Amino acid sequence: MRILVLATKPPTLRNGDALRFVHVARHLQGEHRFELLCYARPGQDLDSESRAVFEKVTCLPFPSQARRSILARALSAFSVSHFMPHDEAMGRAVATTIARERCDLVFDLGGLMLANLPPREISPPVVVDSVDEPAITYGRALRHASLLQKPRLLRTRWLYEQVNRAIHARVAANVYASELDADHYAQEFPGARVATIPNGVDTEFFRPRPGGVEPGLVAFEGNLAFEPNVDAARVLCREILPRVWSERAGTRAILVGRDPTDEVRAFASPRVEVTGTVADVRESLWRAEVFACPMRLGAGIKNKVLQAWALGLPVVATRQALGGLAALDGQNVLVRDEPGSFAQALCTLLDDRGLRERLSTNGRALVLERYTWRAQAERFGALFAEVTGA
Repeated sequence: MRILVLATKPPTLRNGDALRFVHVARHLQGEHRFELLCYARPGQDLDSESRAVFEKVTCLPFPSQARRSILARALSAFSVSHFMPHDEAMGRAVATTIARERCDLVFDLGGLMLANLPPREISPPVVVDSVDEPAITYGRALRHASLLQKPRLLRTRWLYEQVNRAIHARVAANVYASELDADHYAQEFPGARVATIPNGVDTEFFRPRPGGVEPGLVAFEGNLAFEPNVDAARVLCREILPRVWSERAGTRAILVGRDPTDEVRAFASPRVEVTGTVADVRESLWRAEVFACPMRLGAGIKNKVLQAWALGLPVVATRQALGGLAALDGQNVLVRDEPGSFAQALCTLLDDRGLRERLSTNGRALVLERYTWRAQAERFGALFAEVTGA
């Protein structure tokens, strides 16, 4: 099957939805051939791993607003086109590629390239990988936002609702990583073809390493410029760890991830290490006894939890961090939502080797059973066959 992949920026493994596609495509290359059309801003390019899954890559300049009036640019902030870039050059490239390559399917990473498609009657079926549901993301953000922040969040949520309407009107299927996100879309558009395909994890790369653990070390990992991760680091350092230290003064924490904000950097102390970008995230996580994920914001499946499970780390997490995962409290994770109970769970886990070993073993077994990339690739392959009638 020939599949045309569309994206608003060059895919790289630093980007969550692109990481998902690249791993899936690696396992589907024997059956399918992928060609990429994407926008790119100056300095943006694919990494070598992402480029390797495509037979051909074409990057076009991101549409410029420089020639538009100040008023037009201001109004675009309230238009769905603010999220769905399009121009004549991309439209021509998409139509030409579909005709020349006789594409069987169009696969849109994120659902924001639909305005560049040719008319339905000359277009193959379209599948969108939405991954996460922005309405859930911004709904959660609104619950914790200040009055000054709420107007912007309400506008953004409303615009993404318009994006969902455009997706529903055009695509053969919309895919989410979490059943919670898929159910939200299905309730909004009864009868729409919506699929749930979880993220996966490379269980050969992320695997336990015997020894080297630092007693009492608690880890959190993620892009530390991403607000849901910043919020989780804030909750961990301001509300959870002080409670832990009152019982276990020797406990330390490590915040692992690129681009930490000034606020996150300010958490650094003799008790809290902020790594910044690391060459290999595993080297930092292997040091930890426990993985903490006190997330309140965001949506979809959290790759950080899958990676922690695959590494054999016992996990304490909020329900918001576990959406779409087969998490069982006390079996493969400890689920705690409030800072007080979260802190107590960390203390219990750090003091109970048997509990740590049980959560570690069961977490690793779960990803091997349900969350390998090969398993997710098979689901995507079945969906492609369904929508094309192959």
